[in-house]
Amino acid sequence: MSDEATIPPRQEGHEWIRWIQAQYGGPAFIRRGKRLLDALHELEQSLARLRQPGHDEDWLAMVRVRLGQLYALAGGWKNLEPLLDSANLHIIQQLYADLQPQLRLPPSPDPRPAVLRSALRELQEAITYFNRRWLRHLQSLDLSPYQRLIADYNRYYVLEKECFLQSPRLARLGFKPLPPLSWQSLLERFPLLPVPQLREQKPD
Repeated sequence: MSDEATIPPRQEGHEWIRWIQAQYGGPAFIRRGKRLLDALHELEQSLARLRQPGHDEDWLAMVRVRLGQLYALAGGWKNLEPLLDSANLHIIQQLYADLQPQLRLPPSPDPRPAVLRSALRELQEAITYFNRRWLRHLQSLDLSPYQRLIADYNRYYVLEKECFLQSPRLARLGFKPLPPLSWQSLLERFPLLPVPQLREQKPD
């Protein structure tokens, strides 16, 4: 078997880089960074799909239904003002804008306080259920493969880049070690939903 394909030609500058890319798909430090980036991207995509409308496993489907029903029954945000203070009304408006619920058969408007209060409580229950399920899911993920990739990236990336560039200064230029991956950091990227709180109901 000939070793000619593994012997680098006598080239300089960009020709040398092009040869490395053609033979091995790029220098080792680039391939290491790409493996890590691809793995983290795939993880984030898998989590995002669980929150996307229309997806087979849309975990937010019931929250969207309850939001859509609430808005349809209210016939407008103003009718919710007797039941919610401005901060909690803003929470619902922002959830509606973010989740964009679409009902096939929306209910007819019925802005009676008792009806809207019941719809708000159903929305609270849907959000609370989602939050508990989402938290359990993040805490159950096996993140050890990603943690190994991050640790190896932090340990070897600059060394491999230095070997390629023959310059410690250039190798460290712009490099920042990545923090460990945890379910808490994923929760920052994909947070729980805020639960709107109703005004206290005044006794008759």
